[in-house]
Amino acid sequence: MKPKAIFSSLLNSLKKHRHMTEQSPEKTLQKQPEFELNTPRQFVAWLAEQNLSLGFSTYQSGKVFLLGHNENGSLSVFERTFERPMGLWSDGEILWLSTLYQIYRFRNSLSAGESNDGYDRLFVPQMSYITADIDAHDIVAANRDALPVFVNTLFSCLATVSTDASFKPVWQPPFITQLAPEDRCHLNGLTFKDDQPAYVTAVASTNVADGWREHRHHGGIVMDVKSSQIIAQGLSMPHSPRWAENKL
Repeated sequence: MKPKAIFSSLLNSLKKHRHMTEQSPEKTLQKQPEFELNTPRQFVAWLAEQNLSLGFSTYQSGKVFLLGHNENGSLSVFERTFERPMGLWSDGEILWLSTLYQIYRFRNSLSAGESNDGYDRLFVPQMSYITADIDAHDIVAANRDALPVFVNTLFSCLATVSTDASFKPVWQPPFITQLAPEDRCHLNGLTFKDDQPAYVTAVASTNVADGWREHRHHGGIVMDVKSSQIIAQGLSMPHSPRWAENKL
């Protein structure tokens, strides 16, 4: 992405509605938590030098953040609230987001060189797929026109969106004998290579409901999707593998 990006006013209206519904007598008596974002001293200069912005999610507070830099050299911070946001993927024009029970697709509505209140990206929600609560984690798309592949953690598989069901499975570890809503191995991370799912991470190679919970310290694995082979093990809760510069 370029220096600054925001989500569209459609989400603003949703946020305003949420705030209106929260103004009950009970809610007004509660002190709202304060928000503070701290960055290293050279962080904004680095963003400007690299001519980029960063997007990340935090499911603990239900936020998606977009960080960029203003023309005056200050940090630009934009955030929106979603239910349990997790995986993010973007090529700067399309943005996919996995949440508690939906997969959202946003599209940048600004043309090259166009801006909106100083922002050079305006991500408009165009559609979403209802998945139900499947604990979706990492999400990746081969390109802006392709459907995403996401980690379906609850069912221990990789999946894509479907118009006929909550999801369409595309791969599962060979040690998973049944696709059941049992989070058997806590499959969580995914990276692509040559526009195809390439490597995944899981907390353990277990095949019983919540079996991974007893192996958090040393049961973690990395798997090659194409060969379905474990290529690294003995890890502590590995997440989010990335393929970059011909390295995993």
